[in-house]
Amino acid sequence: MTSRRKYDPRSKEQVFDTLRREILAARLKVTLDEQLGRTTSSTVKRLSKMKLPPIVRTYCPVDDACGYSDGTSLPKN
Repeated sequence: MTSRRKYDPRSKEQVFDTLRREILAARLKVTLDEQLGRTTSSTVKRLSKMKLPPIVRTYCPVDDACGYSDGTSLPKN
């Protein structure tokens, strides 16, 4: 049985956050497995070697959090 998604797959921000978290967790698991002399699955090893995706923020939930008094996000380059 598969678990339900806890993010909206249409949201780039949520997908990247989830992927970053999974990659970092895989890196931690590989390190701990090495220290404890356990084997790590090839899937986790491959995930741990992935490059971290960029941090994406599409909004600023707090007024002036991005430097704008109206709470809008930073201008796009």
